Amino acid sequence: MTSEQVRLLVDASPLAAERLTGVGHVLLETLRALEAAHRRGDVDVILFVPASERRAVASIGLPFSVRGIPLPRRLVGLLTRTSVPLDPFVGRGVYFFPNYRNWALTRHSRGITFVHDACFAVAPELVPADRRALLRARMPGWLSRSDLVATGTPSAAAEIVEHLGVERDRVVILPTTVDASVFRRRAAAEVAAVRARVGVGVDRYLLFVGAVEPRKNVAALVRLSPPQSALGPRRS
Repeated sequence: MTSEQVRLLVDASPLAAERLTGVGHVLLETLRALEAAHRRGDVDVILFVPASERRAVASIGLPFSVRGIPLPRRLVGLLTRTSVPLDPFVGRGVYFFPNYRNWALTRHSRGITFVHDACFAVAPELVPADRRALLRARMPGWLSRSDLVATGTPSAAAEIVEHLGVERDRVVILPTTVDASVFRRRAAAEVAAVRARVGVGVDRYLLFVGAVEPRKNVAALVRLSPPQSALGPRRS
C-alpha cells in the first residue's frame, strides 16, 4: 500500500451465506463497483471474515485479498458487543461494516457502518421481536463508535437522524446497486413463459417481493398503480 492509498477493510460475512440475502447482494455489488479503483491503486480493498468463512468468500472470485480471523465464528460475532478492538487482529485502515453491527477500533483506524433503515425504531411491529430487542440494545453503542453512518436513501438518512439520534453531518448516502446481468429487461418469450408458469394471464401486472417496511413505501406503490388482480401476499 502506498502512502496515498486508502486501505479499506470490509466485513464480508454476508457473502459467506449459501444463498445471499439482500444485504449480501448489496455488499457484492458495492465491492464490484470498487474493482476499478482497486486495480488503479487508489484503494486497497481487503475482505475479512471468520476463518471458517474464508473459503466461501474467496470462491466468489473478487479481486481482493480475504483475511480469516483465527477465532470461532460465534466468538467473532460476540466481540461486536464488547470494547475489544478489531484492528490489532486484522490491520489498520478504514473499516466498512455493511450490516448494522460493528467492532470497536483503536484510534489508528476509522469506521463506517451501513444502517439499511431505522425500522426497528420507526415501525417496531414490523421487525421480529428478537432482532428488534438486539438492535434496541446494541445500536446506540454501535452508532456511537462509528465515525460515519452510511445508508442507501435520503429518507432512511432522515429517519436515522430523527429516530436514532445520529448527527446529520455523520450520515452519508451511498445509493445501493443491483446486478444488471440479473435485473434486466427480458425477452418477450421468457416473460410469457414465466407468466404462464405462475398464472399471471394479464399483460400488465405489479409484483413486489420483500418485507413490508416503511422505507419501501409499498402503500404508495399500490395507490399509484391501476387496479390489479390480487394473488398475495404469500410467504415462502
